[in-house]
Formats: sequence, C-alpha cells, structure tokens
Amino acid sequence: MVRLLLKSGLDLNEKTRHTVDLLHWVPSEETTPLQIMFRLHRHDWSSNFFEVVQMLVDSGADLSGVADRIDAYGVAKFEGYESLWELTRTAG
Repeated sequence: MVRLLLKSGLDLNEKTRHTVDLLHWVPSEETTPLQIMFRLHRHDWSSNFFEVVQMLVDSGADLSGVADRIDAYGVAKFEGYESLWELTRTAG
C-alpha cells in the first residue's frame, strides 16, 4: 500500500492542521505525515513500523520535529534501527 501511494505521487511532506485524535494527541501546529505516524502509533513501533518509516525517509519524507516528543522508552524501540534514530535525532 505504501509503495502504491509513493508511486501515485503522494506528497510526503504535506503539512496539515486537520488531523485530530483526542485519545492520543491534538496538533497545535502544521504537522507532517511522519510526525502524525510517530505520535499516533507511539506504542506500536515494531520492525514493520520502522521499515515503513525507512521507506518514506528514503523517498524524501522530512523527519523534522519527529524526535521532539520521543522519550527514552521510545529511543530504546529504535534498537536495530540505529541509523534511522540518528537521522531522526539530527533532523532539522
């Protein structure tokens, strides 16, 4: 599904103010798809999750602001994806 969306020209860095999930998080600023993914699925980070994130990053998705709300528990979930954590940590 992700590959299909990428092939169709999905703008990976399109920002939105219209995504709200009151159970998890309410955006207070323009938000990118990766910021939404990390915030809404913070308890479901698995190898599949990180593989999709890596695919999006490889396709040009911006990681800016993603690390801002990742705590030590979240950092530990990057085990096996250290290079992805480094990209996330150092993104604009």
